[in-house]
Amino acid sequence: GHSDSTSDAVTVVLEDPAPGVIFDSTVNSAGEVVADGVDVKRYGPHRAVGAMWWGFASPVAPAVSYSVAVCGFVSGCNNAGNPLSFFADVGLVNNITLGSMPLIEGEEYRWHV
Repeated sequence: GHSDSTSDAVTVVLEDPAPGVIFDSTVNSAGEVVADGVDVKRYGPHRAVGAMWWGFASPVAPAVSYSVAVCGFVSGCNNAGNPLSFFADVGLVNNITLGSMPLIEGEEYRWHV
């Protein structure tokens, strides 16, 4: 004989979600993202960079986690010289602050979610 037990259902999602909005965010003196809606163009002598994001949506299923990276405009993602350029799973949070020590002064960086 055989059992008539079944597993829970799963939903297969083959498409990426719609692009969302990502802001380079202000970081306060405590190292926390300031949710002021201002897209920062430069960071001063801080030792942290921050971002916030929203609007990533799929008509099939909700997000189960986000992955983020801080990639150089020229050097790109997955760059051995920049440990922040490798995507890291951050769960379902919609903002993050990372230490900026590995970033090179004067180089342009972009957040990727």
